[in-house]
Amino acid sequence: MDRAIDRPGRRSLHFSRQIDIADPIIGEHAADIATRHPNIHSLLQCITIQQGPGEVLACIKLRIEPNLTTNEVIALINDFETQLRTVCPDVIWLFVEPDLV
Repeated sequence: MDRAIDRPGRRSLHFSRQIDIADPIIGEHAADIATRHPNIHSLLQCITIQQGPGEVLACIKLRIEPNLTTNEVIALINDFETQLRTVCPDVIWLFVEPDLV
């Protein structure tokens, strides 16, 4: 079944199959890592997609400390990614967006 998502002013996205959400434990681990990190205030959003056996795509938005330098933000994201992949090795594709909300 082909589905389309229409958004005003944007192209339609077409899906030829159902999107499978990955194990919710990934989001729980991401929230736990964010809570323990000194420069992360909170996990704002976590979207996971199971792309196949042992292959998860995760898109994460983090509320971070506002006074960090660019290098500190990069180090924070790298540290977060390393920690999440250690506890969730199925996360192959990981996109982390910092936010100052």
